[in-house]
Amino acid sequence: MAADYAPQKGERLKRTVLKSTAQDRVIAAGKWAEAFAELMANPVMFARWYVPCRPAVYSDDPDTVKVIQSLGLDPAEILAPETV
Repeated sequence: MAADYAPQKGERLKRTVLKSTAQDRVIAAGKWAEAFAELMANPVMFARWYVPCRPAVYSDDPDTVKVIQSLGLDPAEILAPETV
């Protein structure tokens, strides 16, 4: 059995955001129809977004950032850390 991953001293883990949070923010911006159309046009991106065992996306994921920018939205806002 593989050992749990532990970052080395000084190493930082990449920040993630729940896909549902990002989706809620895109919906709030009124851009979900456009985002969904982009996902439907790209089967690989669609599969990556909706895979149930990966509920989060890296905040700097290039494909996700590209889609958000194509919608005229700010990736820093859509992929911002969640607040409770």
